[in-house]
Parts: sequence; C-alpha cells; structure tokens
Amino acid sequence: MRTIRYFSSLNEKLRIQPKESDTRMSDLSTTYRDLDAHDYLDTHVQDEHHALMMNHLLRDVFGVCENERVLEVGAGSGRYTELLLERGYQVIATEPDPVMYNRLIERLPDCSALTPQCAGVEELVEQYSDVSPLCGFHVLHHLDEKSLDHLRSAIEGIAAANESFRGWFFLEPNPLNPMYPVQIALTSGMS
Repeated sequence: MRTIRYFSSLNEKLRIQPKESDTRMSDLSTTYRDLDAHDYLDTHVQDEHHALMMNHLLRDVFGVCENERVLEVGAGSGRYTELLLERGYQVIATEPDPVMYNRLIERLPDCSALTPQCAGVEELVEQYSDVSPLCGFHVLHHLDEKSLDHLRSAIEGIAAANESFRGWFFLEPNPLNPMYPVQIALTSGMS
C-alpha cells in the first residue's frame, strides 16, 4: 500500500435531523452552524490546481480507474465530492455533521454514483473495507486528536481487510502559504 501525505425525493429519504446528543459530532472540532455565513462552501471548486492534484494522485499514483469506489472522508457540503463524481468515480461520501450532510445531499440529488453516509471516522472500517483509495479535502484541521487516532486506525483496518486497497491521501490548506491569510480575509464567511 502506498501512502502519500498531502496535507428532491431521494433527498427527503436521506435527510437527517440533527440531535443535540449526536455522538458523531465528537469527530469535529469545528462545525458550521451559520450556513449563510459560510456560503463559499456551496460554490463549485474553481481551483484547477486541486483538480490536477486529485487527478495525479488518483490516476497516476494509485492507478484508480473510472467507476472504482473512492471513499471521501469529511465530505462537507460536497464541493470536492463533485470533482470526484465529474471524473467518473463511484464515491462514498462520509460526513459526520448532520447539517453538512444535508447540504451534501441537497447539492448532489439523485446521483447514482454517489453513496452519501452520515458517518464518523470510527464507523469507516466496518462499512467501507472494499474501497480502492481513501481521501479527504480540507478536513484534517477539523479533527481533534482522538478523531485523528480513529482515522489512523480506520485506514489501517481498511488496509488489513482489503488487499486491493491502494492507499490514502488528504489535500489540506497550507497555513504557511502567504496567500492563505489573504484568501481568508477576502472570502466572505472565512474570517
């Protein structure tokens, strides 16, 4: 296994009502409750750099072909899920926050290549041991230390249960990039 570190009607059936006592919320160190203030999460990813990196990792490094199953951890409102689907992958998009999960299914209704799951990292091994790669986009900084340990264990468990598992990667914002604070300052809802 290679490891690379880069840091409608169906909608109503899938919709989840958030509960105060929902244990999956422990996976998150931050949640977006004021969705209007975070409307940038609803826009299509325009950054071709992310698309190129995703293509390189999935196709060139991991050898993932169209129609193979990809597990996306922390899908949020589905911004990067959209990119995966556009490239022909079968996507299992997990999101522990019921509010963000509902945004995901509203964004991508009736998509046969998408399996949305309101699930936290501790639930990954039991359900998704047959995926090719596991990936995440701008998610690690939302996880606390306990959740990161769960994620590491989940990846190890999936790799042990699936000999065709090809690895994992996470594309994360780089806070050392001088443009990152500029983006935060200029993007409504990020500051």
